[in-house]
Amino acid sequence: MKKLALALVALLPLAASCSKDGEITLEQDNVSVDYYSKVTVKASDNDCRWGSEDEFIATVSEKGEIKGEHVGTTRVYAEKDGNRAYCTVTVNPVYDTFFFPTMSWGASKQAVKDAQNPSLVSYWMEDQDENGIIYKSLGFNYPNGMPWVIYTFDNNNRLFGSGLTLPMSADDMFWNWLVQYYYKSDYETPTGGMILLDAYTLTDSDNACVYEPSADYTQVIATFIATQHLQPTSSNGKKKAPLALKAVESIKNIAAKAAK
Repeated sequence: MKKLALALVALLPLAASCSKDGEITLEQDNVSVDYYSKVTVKASDNDCRWGSEDEFIATVSEKGEIKGEHVGTTRVYAEKDGNRAYCTVTVNPVYDTFFFPTMSWGASKQAVKDAQNPSLVSYWMEDQDENGIIYKSLGFNYPNGMPWVIYTFDNNNRLFGSGLTLPMSADDMFWNWLVQYYYKSDYETPTGGMILLDAYTLTDSDNACVYEPSADYTQVIATFIATQHLQPTSSNGKKKAPLALKAVESIKNIAAKAAK
């Protein structure tokens, strides 16, 4: 009887590591991890293959170690013999100092106004001209002030570009916040501005960000546009992206005018 009991005890770990019909399971089906941090999820079978549905958001090692690459949500999985088990991964920002402008491309001016945060409309000064709309915070000197929010429109008065601008003194903090969501690509504008994407490739990207200083180097400006406006070329070994410069130049001009 004692031998039988020992045999049953010996089988318990085996029963816990395998599920019915050879299906693989994970100890967690939902995890949260900070940007650029790691968390490990264990599978019921150590001899499995791991993968991620979106490696821009999160990657996973052969041992189930998940790394938060950019803010967002995706799934990782463990696979063996055609069976998969999934775990939803939410990557959280470490820096939440700033916020994104409206990027509903093609929206009317009124729709853009209606989409603004009530506090932005109530406590910030709105200015509008033929070039676009700007929301100016009461205090512009970082860290007491928040970004100015700028919108520019095409000839049909439809949203074409959105921008955030801050004093150059906020450059490091602004950049650290932005790269939680965007990836610095190999492309640049004809004027040398950095181009960031919300994916690793132009094909997978929906929105792009042009990041560059103002002409007088007193401000840092991030202009957001639809990636479809990028027209990549290659010259002298450098990847150039002459884009819909109207949006970028318009945002910069509105910011310069407002700063006077």
